[in-house]
Amino acid sequence: FPSHDTHLKFAVEKDSARYDAYLTLGAIRYFTANLPSGARAVASFIGVTGDRAQGIKDITTAAQNANLYQQDARFLLKYVYRKEKRFDQVLTLLKDMHARYPENVEIDLDIGETYHELKRDTEAVAHLTAFTKTCEARETQNKSCHDRFRFTAWKVIGEITLQAKTFDQSIVAFQNAKTLIASGGPSKKEAAPYRDWE
Repeated sequence: FPSHDTHLKFAVEKDSARYDAYLTLGAIRYFTANLPSGARAVASFIGVTGDRAQGIKDITTAAQNANLYQQDARFLLKYVYRKEKRFDQVLTLLKDMHARYPENVEIDLDIGETYHELKRDTEAVAHLTAFTKTCEARETQNKSCHDRFRFTAWKVIGEITLQAKTFDQSIVAFQNAKTLIASGGPSKKEAAPYRDWE
């Protein structure tokens, strides 16, 4: 593992355009920096050091420049931005990814949830409502849209509208979420609060 880290550093030092190497190097730096202190000490002892800021920079470099693993880098960067609570950057990245992969319903759902994380709830409800309609349209075209995604969309709409005290909307949303439980879409943990809801 340390030699792998050393080889990656050597690769980018020799050729800064080896953008594929930045992905793994950035991941090592970022996730090592986020280990518990005891684990970081062990990693340091065997020659692996973390650097959170540099790790994010490396992953960003891999995500922004054409290379074999660019799409992997974008998905990892999305995860890192969310972990860092940089939701504006998550949203920008998701919109770019959705433009590239318009058929990816999980990315589309993620955009709606990110609006909610940004407290842009009007946009979240509008986007997630449109998402549920997209799912319905996909079913008529024999395209998949997992019930777990639809359940999540209705659940978030219900939570937002309940908080906004628009109870008619929240009741409809929660009822729609509950009807999807029987299909086995959501996990038992996700479905638990809704199983006995009336």
